[in-house]
Amino acid sequence: SYTSLYQSSLQDSSYSVVGSAIEGLLAVETDQSQLLQPYFSATQIEIILPLADAAVLNADTTKYEWLQQKYEQLSGREQWYIKQYLNEMLLYLSPKKQKEAIPELKTLAKEHPESYMRLAGMQGLLFLLDTHPDLEQDITEIMQVETDETLQQVYQEFK
Repeated sequence: SYTSLYQSSLQDSSYSVVGSAIEGLLAVETDQSQLLQPYFSATQIEIILPLADAAVLNADTTKYEWLQQKYEQLSGREQWYIKQYLNEMLLYLSPKKQKEAIPELKTLAKEHPESYMRLAGMQGLLFLLDTHPDLEQDITEIMQVETDETLQQVYQEFK
């Protein structure tokens, strides 16, 4: 078993090594929640991503607020990575919680200055379309007002 190697790698000075160790420990069958608990306060994306991945793979909705907090603390592409996990986590939340996320997703899809973040907002809305069919008109309107040519092409694929 590589468990002892993973555990010792948690002390490495490289965030990438620590992130890989977390990923390895999460792949082990035993419960690692106590050992990994201190890492949920990390601000380094290399550590956050494997924890977020495990939360989504395990449909651990208790980590949704944690993911939302990390999203708000980060910026740029790192924020985009977390939004992908938040969007996936939406699928496991109650319809009430999903509905609470919709205004932020609409604003993101319409108004964010970066096209990749507008796309992330749109992806979140599309994830919710099955459980919230009333979103269809909003999604259509957002697609129609998009000015970025690349996003316009991507949105053609969604229709």
